[in-house]
Amino acid sequence: MRGRLGGDEGQEVSYDFPDEASARAMADRMMKTSAGITWRDLTEAVRQESIRRKAH
Repeated sequence: MRGRLGGDEGQEVSYDFPDEASARAMADRMMKTSAGITWRDLTEAVRQESIRRKAH
């Protein structure tokens, strides 16, 4: 999982988890503690980028 401290211009952080439940718990904590931040689901964008890279 990747996140960003400090909004769009902030520092990127990366986490590894032993299972999906742990990852979801961290995502929930990140969203709850990010007052005023608009969250975006990047799942499809990441998927499309992966497909694009594989094609080249």
